[in-house]
Amino acid sequence: MREIKFRQWDKRNKRFHYFGFEVNDFQFTAPVNPSREHYPVSQYTGLKDPKGVEIYEGDIVLLDKMVLFDKYADRGDGSCDDVLAVTKDDLLAVTKWDDHYQGFMYKHLPETPESAEVFMFEYAAEVVGNIYENPELLSN
Repeated sequence: MREIKFRQWDKRNKRFHYFGFEVNDFQFTAPVNPSREHYPVSQYTGLKDPKGVEIYEGDIVLLDKMVLFDKYADRGDGSCDDVLAVTKDDLLAVTKWDDHYQGFMYKHLPETPESAEVFMFEYAAEVVGNIYENPELLSN
């Protein structure tokens, strides 16, 4: 069973507070402040990087390799064929929840409407920062 954990960024003190459930013991620790506006909350994805670091929503990761699809050919039946695939090495991506796919994705940086998104389980990624402590990585 996946661990259900969260972290909350404390903008004032510039640090994370961790909370969540312990399923077997039925314990729950509450967030420090329920205001998501001033204390944004990130969910644990259930995955760890190769160094054992837990990957949370909002983490910035270094992907060892990522295949970017530049164009798609619509078959007309709701499916599509990949037309042009480009492999890139050592790309930065941000971990995000995708409502359409109902799962966590990596979105490559810098983030634009055309930025590629990939499923987390398809790529090895190393956590190199997060959007709160390392905003400079978002524009690299």
